[in-house]
Amino acid sequence: MANRPTEALPLDGKYCIGPHCARQHWGCGVGTSGALNVPGGCQGPCLTNVAKSILLGDDFREKSVDDHLRLLDIHRSTLGTITDTEAVQASSKPTLFHPDFHTRNIFVASDDPTQITGIIDWQSTAIEPAFVHVAETPDFAEELPFDKTLDANRGADMDGAQADAQRCAQTWAVLAYICPKLGKAAALDPLLCRYLATAISGWLDDPVSLRSLLTDLDRRWEDLGLPGNSLYQTSKVGAKTSSLELDELQSTQRLRMYLARLICCETDGWVEAGRWEEVLPMYRGECERFIEACVASREEGESQSEAIKKGQRLWPFDLR
Repeated sequence: MANRPTEALPLDGKYCIGPHCARQHWGCGVGTSGALNVPGGCQGPCLTNVAKSILLGDDFREKSVDDHLRLLDIHRSTLGTITDTEAVQASSKPTLFHPDFHTRNIFVASDDPTQITGIIDWQSTAIEPAFVHVAETPDFAEELPFDKTLDANRGADMDGAQADAQRCAQTWAVLAYICPKLGKAAALDPLLCRYLATAISGWLDDPVSLRSLLTDLDRRWEDLGLPGNSLYQTSKVGAKTSSLELDELQSTQRLRMYLARLICCETDGWVEAGRWEEVLPMYRGECERFIEACVASREEGESQSEAIKKGQRLWPFDLR
């Protein structure tokens, strides 16, 4: 405890609580009195400042800084506009949140998998708004995607696995609805839930994702019963450009998921140290084939160098 941060609350000689250092900040901390101010208070400015510090790093040198900052400012102002709506307040109740509640962290009895014997990896657990739970779906509650290449020979096995995954997803949805706090958040419109959860989803870090979300929110502003008018206005040309950018981003995300399954790595590219020599040739081979496919399928008027550049842009990982 000699190196314990001054903002932390000690529990005993070994452990303490806080300070919370994740990218999101809800306007309170250890020792803060009063109600949790979600999602207003200092959340907007703090999120914007965090995102701006990320934005100005090396990873964003090729992005339009001014445009991204403009989107972040609109996002902050929009949060302030919708904070006091009844639906947002009802879905923002403070709830204990395990940020990595996935299969790998849940232990079950060897003779009865329906009996949970333990849950690990609690080190980043924090009290978050209820909508964070709804926005973050555990892997065991996600529907199993079908890939025509990877799953072509699975047949009935794949059908059974998809049916099991669907039952798990439905069960999780029912459990969320019957929980007093989660039920309100689960009933929130999915678009509004995604918008509130931008801080933990990474959408603030990418201008394409943020612009798409603001565009969707603008389109459905009245339908969602939000007060006043949308602060983000887009033209038909702007909406079309945003749609094309989003298509590219989604292509990259699909490719990321495909590669993660193919070479058995995490979606962030993490590979077990003992498998690196096995994975690297396979990975580089896939990258080479993908670039070749981009060149072979290039559009009319698109040069080979432009197609290669596009392929490099769509490839989800840095290593080449």
